[in-house]
Amino acid sequence: MRLLLLITGLFIVLQAYTAPGSDKLTKLSVDTLPQHRFQQPALVRQFYDLVNQPFPWVQQKSLQQTLVQFIHAAERWGLKENDYSIDLLDSLYQNAIVLQSIQDTLYADEIFTNAAIHFFHDIAMGNGGQPVTYQGWKYIPDCLDIPGLLALAIDNDLVEELPDAMEPQTPDYKAIKNTLAQLLEISHDTTTYEDRAQTLIDRLTALSILPYALHKNNLAKARQIIPVRIREAGEALNTIRWIRCVQKVQCIVVNIPSATLQYYVDGNLLLQSKVIVGKRSTPTSTLSSQVNEIVLYPYWTVPSKIASRELLPMIKRNPSFLDENGYQVISAGKLIDASMVDWKKYSSTNFPFTLRQSTGCDNSLGIIKLNFYSPYGIYLHDTPWKSLFNISKRFMSHGCVRVEKVADLARLMLKADSTAFDEVLQKGDSLNTKPTAMPLTQGVPVFIVYNTVWTDQTGIVRFYDDIYGKSLSRPGLQK
Repeated sequence: MRLLLLITGLFIVLQAYTAPGSDKLTKLSVDTLPQHRFQQPALVRQFYDLVNQPFPWVQQKSLQQTLVQFIHAAERWGLKENDYSIDLLDSLYQNAIVLQSIQDTLYADEIFTNAAIHFFHDIAMGNGGQPVTYQGWKYIPDCLDIPGLLALAIDNDLVEELPDAMEPQTPDYKAIKNTLAQLLEISHDTTTYEDRAQTLIDRLTALSILPYALHKNNLAKARQIIPVRIREAGEALNTIRWIRCVQKVQCIVVNIPSATLQYYVDGNLLLQSKVIVGKRSTPTSTLSSQVNEIVLYPYWTVPSKIASRELLPMIKRNPSFLDENGYQVISAGKLIDASMVDWKKYSSTNFPFTLRQSTGCDNSLGIIKLNFYSPYGIYLHDTPWKSLFNISKRFMSHGCVRVEKVADLARLMLKADSTAFDEVLQKGDSLNTKPTAMPLTQGVPVFIVYNTVWTDQTGIVRFYDDIYGKSLSRPGLQK
């Protein structure tokens, strides 16, 4: 095997030196080749253990061409070609670099392998960027053997089919990718807006890019927003790829801009629900965590800022406010009589108490809470104000996520224990009802993400308001 590798390497080196126009080639050794950092050296080694031919890339120009063409078209998948050392790959593919030794040959082949593993990994499981600010559940997608699939494809001449085979096959992914393709087609159109004004208006209206772009004078504004929409669609595709491994098992996905929740089991979408998320001043944070228990008739321990800044002024104006709304006062870990406190002595900077709202339907959490850890003190829960789900702009909480179909979601998560859940639920919701925690047999991952491009409950791609102003370089368009 070593002899075969040596002979093959020397043959390739000779080919490189006798290539047409070789007098114009850059002769670089392995020490002076443009530096390329192997991000996954173990995966590169795994690939060479599996593939049935030495130096597959350097031996096959057609294989190099296929990979280079894919990477140059990276925007089709919402990716960036410069993430994959495309300039270096182009130079090697075009024979602009002479390989002067067997070490150079091996190194060049590894450059193609590393770029291919990186590219196909990103198509399959996301581009490595975590779409959450807090990773409470240490999740890294790893449900596909990229080196193994790449080696199999090369040995069977199927590399051209790899992107389609590796991508998620869910309807929401396909719909957003199709929208991205339409946006790219518009952005690449070289005809002037004046020549295609009505056609562009019709296409933008169909895509809901700018609902107000119904007049020719607004086409310049449409031109501004299209690159932003392209980037946002790519981010949405990356989020779906990133969570796909967990979707195949079980997970909850909350998207903030669309104010919606999706619950997946075995790759199937079992439940969709409207949610209410944080307002601009108290935004909901993106995160990954794991729901471990469902609490019926939970207490609501009021966050200190809400207690001191929002509730304290109400208590000062109306001493009966606490009793009327079922609040308890805790000092040094013990319940105390609220009527014995001189509330006028305290302020937002001097508030030594904890306020806790009693259980029941009037509780701000409602009667169901899905418990998971986060440093932000937020969770998914019920609400007594069901009518708010009928509002289209559902950004009105202090950061927690209120779920319209929370009871249905809890039953699905509890599975065989759902009967016990209903029995507790039927006991009533008086102020004396004690919280009941029902642990899950298996924790359910929950992702709270932020994507302004998302599918609605009918599967149609929608473009949502950037409610928290997270979309970078977003032009300030006005109606």
